[in-house]
Amino acid sequence: MRHFQQELDELKAKLLEMSALVESAIYRSVQGVVEKNEELAQQVLKNEARINQLEIEIDDMAISLLALQAPMAADLRLITAAIKINNDLERM
Repeated sequence: MRHFQQELDELKAKLLEMSALVESAIYRSVQGVVEKNEELAQQVLKNEARINQLEIEIDDMAISLLALQAPMAADLRLITAAIKINNDLERM
């Protein structure tokens, strides 16, 4: 059970990292357009690779947890929410 909790914590941490990167990308995108700053646009594109990598890692981790751990109640809701949030964040 302890290993399962560690994996859930890692899943949450990856989601938080991805959220922060997406928030930063949105901010820089808007600033880049407003200020006509190509450097900000380049920073957004550079972070896109990490966002895409995190999407794959989060999806794989969540599916693995569902398949191998058979989570119950709150943990199941957390994992399914992580899958949905992950997809939405990547699309931003």
